[in-house]
Amino acid sequence: MMKRNITYLLKHNKMALAAAVAIIIYILAALLAPVISPYDPNAVDLDQVKQSPGRKHLFGTDEKGRDILSRVIYGARISLSIGLLATALALSIGIVVGLAGGYFGGKIDAVLQMVTDITLAFPSLLLAIGIMVVLSPGFFTVLITLSLVGWASLARLVRGEVLTLKEREYVEAGRVGGSSHIKILFRHILPNCVPIILIAASLKIGAFILAEAALSFLDLGVRPPTATWGFMISAGREYLKTAPWIAIFPGLTLALAVVSFNLLGDAARDYLDPKLKV
Repeated sequence: MMKRNITYLLKHNKMALAAAVAIIIYILAALLAPVISPYDPNAVDLDQVKQSPGRKHLFGTDEKGRDILSRVIYGARISLSIGLLATALALSIGIVVGLAGGYFGGKIDAVLQMVTDITLAFPSLLLAIGIMVVLSPGFFTVLITLSLVGWASLARLVRGEVLTLKEREYVEAGRVGGSSHIKILFRHILPNCVPIILIAASLKIGAFILAEAALSFLDLGVRPPTATWGFMISAGREYLKTAPWIAIFPGLTLALAVVSFNLLGDAARDYLDPKLKV
């Protein structure tokens, strides 16, 4: 079997390479938004209302004369921040719940699985909408909401892996050797869960970006005038016949971001799968 590494994988998986390049471009655009953005994303110019794409405005302008390219670039900041941070928070909850339930079993596992099953019983987007309706919309509210909605599937995934790993010989050896439960969990079991956690995380980022856009589309996300892809699509739907670029460019940007993270997640699964032969 040929030795697998990330460079080899990206070299021979053109889709994964393209996805990685796209994600890097998104991240750089988000970080350098104040430098590369041609205009103030919130600057209203009533003399430039609904201008079609051209040299002055590459993506055109919206119903208030704001430059769409600038708003798309700044929107990347919101989408990537929420996607990454919500994934990190959901992973933190999911890992703790999954480790505790899978390792200790018994009543602890029963209670944690009950909470997990209740969370998974609700469609994630509907549950997120319900929480956002009760709470005040905003960046941190969206972040917490998506974390609370997304942790359960990760917990179940980690729990399943722990149930398999805790029966391994090296775990038994740790118990016989007098290692504490914490030491066994974080030294022997958790490191072996990392591959599946990374795969789930890469896919979750794309899902959270899409969920944030959906909430913003419904006017339940980050409040305007902050530029978000979902809100831009929502505002542009009223002008699909007269100025379709208002919704098309944010929509294409969102679609490309989600597809890129999903493709990278698939590539990570291929790379980290020990049974994969290249």
